[in-house]
Amino acid sequence: MITKLSLVPECSVCTRPGGTGSTSDTYLIGTLNRRLAIDATDLDSDPVLAGNDIAKLMIVASGHGSVAGRKLAASMAVESVCDHLLNSMHRFVKLADERDNEFRDELAVAMERCQRRVGLHQAANPQLSDIGASMTVVYLVWPRAYLVHVGNTRGYLFRNHHLRQLTTDHTIAQKFADQRTRPRADLHNHSWNNTIWNCIGGADSNIAPEIIRCDLRLGDRLMLLTPGLTDHLSEPALQDLLVASDAGSNPQGLADEIVHTALRTAGDAGVDHDDMTVLTADF
Repeated sequence: MITKLSLVPECSVCTRPGGTGSTSDTYLIGTLNRRLAIDATDLDSDPVLAGNDIAKLMIVASGHGSVAGRKLAASMAVESVCDHLLNSMHRFVKLADERDNEFRDELAVAMERCQRRVGLHQAANPQLSDIGASMTVVYLVWPRAYLVHVGNTRGYLFRNHHLRQLTTDHTIAQKFADQRTRPRADLHNHSWNNTIWNCIGGADSNIAPEIIRCDLRLGDRLMLLTPGLTDHLSEPALQDLLVASDAGSNPQGLADEIVHTALRTAGDAGVDHDDMTVLTADF
């Protein structure tokens, strides 16, 4: 049976540039499908024939490092993942449960290719040796969503009025929290909260992508957020916005309100902020 995207989510995005200049966001929402470009025929047909949509793709990346390279790092990461999905994963058009582990491995390979591409660019341009990127990718084949993740961008699921973070922050602060040596709340404004141990372009050429499978239901909402936003929007505040949105707010209005709330929080605190980006998908 050929896998196809039988339920198309309603996707929205809101992004705002930051004032600190310490990170730079890049995002992408797209649909993977099969297409045939006709070179010559005597059929009365369109020059391009399209098959079923196969998957929905959502990506956020947050670049960091030198001013000259942070946007480049995020863009290279996103472009590399898209290239891999388009050219190396055609055999997963038929995606069955028994191939789940193989598919996860292939998603990890996509991240490793990002690391190699950025690493080669760094080697050729030593002045960009400090650049890197956090990235979270969603590959959606209803009713499954696969997330592949490195760094401190985040993926969330909102279901039945409950918000759950699907990804793990690959930060020193999160390591301390996991080891219970320091309460997570005490580390929110600490420099360790943005000290990343696992990212594309980091000092270690080996990365450890996190792969998550989420089985979706009707009424679910998936979200991808960059750290510039989550630094100024707590999970309880985000949960409140999501619960309120069920009363009638449209998905684009919700995305706008999430960013505007984080901007107001940063403004009220009198602090600058990094780029803020949120992607949402409603089912």
